[in-house]
Amino acid sequence: MSLPTAAAHAHTMRGILYMLLGIVIFSIMDGLAKEVSDKYPTPMIMWVRNLAQSVFVLSLVMRLRRYRIARSRRPGLQIGRSVCNLAQAFLFIFALGMVPLADAVAIGMTGPLMLTAMSALLLKEQVGIRRWSAVAVGCIGALIMVRPGLGVVHWAAMLVIAAAFINVLSQLGTRVVSEHDGILTTLFYTTLTGLVITTAIVPFVWVEMPWDAWAMMIAMGLLGGCAHLATNRAFTDVPASILAPMSYAAIPIAAVVGYIWFHQFPDRWTIVGAIIVVGSGLYVIYRERVRRREREAAA
Repeated sequence: MSLPTAAAHAHTMRGILYMLLGIVIFSIMDGLAKEVSDKYPTPMIMWVRNLAQSVFVLSLVMRLRRYRIARSRRPGLQIGRSVCNLAQAFLFIFALGMVPLADAVAIGMTGPLMLTAMSALLLKEQVGIRRWSAVAVGCIGALIMVRPGLGVVHWAAMLVIAAAFINVLSQLGTRVVSEHDGILTTLFYTTLTGLVITTAIVPFVWVEMPWDAWAMMIAMGLLGGCAHLATNRAFTDVPASILAPMSYAAIPIAAVVGYIWFHQFPDRWTIVGAIIVVGSGLYVIYRERVRRREREAAA
């Protein structure tokens, strides 16, 4: 193996490890969210989290001396994308108080399939019959996990699907703003928008909290900032086509966290549905790679 090839391999592996580190941190953050979500108002949880994350981002800005990150070429789109990000986090955290952690994460994995469909409808990207078929099969997997009308899965699981859909809108916005603004600018707008909106809401839902609840919510904000940095660093080092399959590692990681922390484990139908969704998502990723190679060859 030549030195350049070895260096490229090490670079790729480092990016994959950053991605997995981000997923692990996000899973721990979700565990903390579940711990407090059924005890305290969701807007209050979001406010403390965004406050802590704002301190994290501002300290990072001062350390890196990147004082111009507030300047965006698409400020309206940044704010709209940030509102979608806040809404999906709100729905997900609220649902965690009623849905097992691994179930919520598995259902949330329908997001990449929705992203494929919405990219075709909103961004006019070409999606062939094979990828549309994979999206349809993934929807069947989601129905198996949620089992609507049977009363088996809590109704709040539908909130997770809604959160996944709103998150897709946020990701589409991220695709567009990434062509105009840097990563730190996007993180700055995400955190600041969330802080402003939750600050306006939190006086109406304020309750007294013990110090350990404050500590967990502050930890959520700090962990969220670290997780965003880890995943952003991963996408800086490695193409998204390589990292995309790694996102599905969140399901087994969340299952382990949920079992150790809350003694909850997905039932067999949830596992079957999750396998169908993951398989469909991986096939979509594979087809996107094939289409990309075909376009490059044609060019």
